[in-house]
Amino acid sequence: HGSEAVLNQFGWARHQTSPEPNTPEYFATLRRDYKLRELTDHDRILYEIDIRIEPCHVMIKTGGRGSACCTDTSVAACQDLEGGIYAGEDLQLAYFQNAHIPTCENTPFQGDPNCGTFLEIHRACPYVKNVRYQPECDNVTVLSDVRLSREFVNGYRTTFVGTAELCTGQYEVWWVVRTRSGPYVQFRKALHVLGPSCPPLPEGRPPLEFLDRNECPDLDARYIDCKAPEEYT
Repeated sequence: HGSEAVLNQFGWARHQTSPEPNTPEYFATLRRDYKLRELTDHDRILYEIDIRIEPCHVMIKTGGRGSACCTDTSVAACQDLEGGIYAGEDLQLAYFQNAHIPTCENTPFQGDPNCGTFLEIHRACPYVKNVRYQPECDNVTVLSDVRLSREFVNGYRTTFVGTAELCTGQYEVWWVVRTRSGPYVQFRKALHVLGPSCPPLPEGRPPLEFLDRNECPDLDARYIDCKAPEEYT
């Protein structure tokens, strides 16, 4: 039973009831060992992935279809908001893939939070050449997500993801396929949040972008023991 308990913690037990999505208990079950498998030019000959922000934002351009303007349509009917959003309960995203979207439906892992295709919101880290993931920036933590439930789509489809917990700053929307061998990132889309601002950090705790990675070896300690570099102080 001890081994079974460990398996349950990470969501691979068939009989386990999954936590409510977008709760601390849910996020605690998600794997963080991401593998970057973004599309190359060769891949794009075979299949394409796209994500668009607020595709029905300007109502006059929706042709009277409102929030359904980008459902089962081509890219011509789907807007892509530039300039940023204000965080709220619902952010409409349009997504497209002209290939099978793994959902884990009708399998022993149906409903498992570590199985299927998801759109995830992550922090965007400052660019560092030749570095894909920056643990000290914590861009592997899922801040919000939504499961994609349709295996085949005829054009673009839309869904909504919560952003109420996001603060002003730079983020990314990741297209992630969660598998038994870990989550694979296939596409990333920039997302800028204009507001609202979060309360200021306590004295001595610099913003993420100013953390000195040499002073922050422990993810969980980045706001406790980390020091700002000299140019910040």
